[in-house]
Amino acid sequence: LSINQVLTLKLDKLGYNPEPEYSPNSIHQMFNTGSPEVETCEFLYSLVKLQKPHRILETGTYAGLSTAYMTQALKDNGREGSYVRSLEMDNAILEEFAKPLFDKLGLNSHIVLDFQDCNTYIPSEIYDFMFIDDSIQNRCSEIQRFTPSLSIGGLMVIHDMHNNFGLDPNFG
Repeated sequence: LSINQVLTLKLDKLGYNPEPEYSPNSIHQMFNTGSPEVETCEFLYSLVKLQKPHRILETGTYAGLSTAYMTQALKDNGREGSYVRSLEMDNAILEEFAKPLFDKLGLNSHIVLDFQDCNTYIPSEIYDFMFIDDSIQNRCSEIQRFTPSLSIGGLMVIHDMHNNFGLDPNFG
């Protein structure tokens, strides 16, 4: 088993059971309707393992599943001082889902949780990797606002960016 498959099994033992995605004819699985697909989380793990970033910025922690995969990859990379800074504006979600998950998985030493709206967050450092996954209405403004804080050679991954959500077709 790969490390990310082991993490998926750990989550399964904690009661996070993947189910088919809610969209018709989907071939993907989800832990819940608010988190990225299982396959997306595993892909994020692989990208972080490959790129070996020092600092990651994530918007939209929600239940913390994508955060957990990226953080596990950081730990597995062994870069001292590396961390994921994750922004979430719903403190109740953080307290009920994300924080207990990070405790159970032993990931807290590599996570900085910011109870903050991504629309008001001003980065004070450069990030090597960004995962943009807050409210779909914020995608375009997040990309514009956070790109200057992405390191040269850094990677920005954007989740759920398609016209079905009424995004501005003239964004560019």
